[in-house]
Amino acid sequence: MTYNSLLTRLDNQRTQPWIDYQFEMGGLTDIESVAQVLRESKNIETKVFYPHKIVRGLINSKTEDGFYLDFRKGEKYLELITDAMNFCKRVYSEEDYGQALEDLIDKIKKYDVEINPRDCPLTKRKMLEIDDHVSWTATHPDLNDLTANLLSQFSNILMIPMAHGSLRAATDIFLRYQDMKPENDSVIYPVRFSAHKCQDKRPQFSRAENDYLKRNADGKEIIIFDEDIKDGNTLVTAVGVFEELFGREVTAVANTSRHTNAGIISRDDLKFLNYRGKLGVKI
Repeated sequence: MTYNSLLTRLDNQRTQPWIDYQFEMGGLTDIESVAQVLRESKNIETKVFYPHKIVRGLINSKTEDGFYLDFRKGEKYLELITDAMNFCKRVYSEEDYGQALEDLIDKIKKYDVEINPRDCPLTKRKMLEIDDHVSWTATHPDLNDLTANLLSQFSNILMIPMAHGSLRAATDIFLRYQDMKPENDSVIYPVRFSAHKCQDKRPQFSRAENDYLKRNADGKEIIIFDEDIKDGNTLVTAVGVFEELFGREVTAVANTSRHTNAGIISRDDLKFLNYRGKLGVKI
């Protein structure tokens, strides 16, 4: 089935510049409220902006649980985040998502009953999304198309977007890539590394996610994706962490950059960003 990008369609029918869609991104909400919006409205703006809010909520809850996240909880979060990303791909592929949404929300509520009974339910935990016009501009479908074409040189990929800002761009890019490479077993799985908005010092992944990523890296090009490189610190640090995890070189990719060429970031450019930021990362 040919992939017809929602982001391209939004761009074609827009009545305002990309930067003015930032009001759709921002605000305080929760998974239950997001699900209700997805039930009540199926216009293109809802489909573009709302599915990834569920992923964001789950990733934040997992990260906030932190020290209390035992392996069993880690495995459940891994399952929920994987299902939520599959839901996002379904919506972006313009498939009917009504039952898939109910199944996902039921699964999240079941987690609360079985594993998380005394804490605030996952569906009601508040999450704040910043209306970041830089990230949104870096999500432009023309940029996504260029990046997807660059990735098409690889037969199979494990794509690790640096959530949260990169989620929408990464989903669109991954589906474009799969459209060009229909016979593959590529995987996309987000890892939060938000140095500026969440003060993360390094990529936030659990032991269960560590094992999952290592299993799925076999035979694939590992893509570390950030939609926009501001100073390069986040991407360079992520490259160092994931190269240590996988024991081999990974490929860094971005849609836009302020200090080096975007697209596939060369090793020389990574070393330049590493030196410029005085990060001391082994590359």
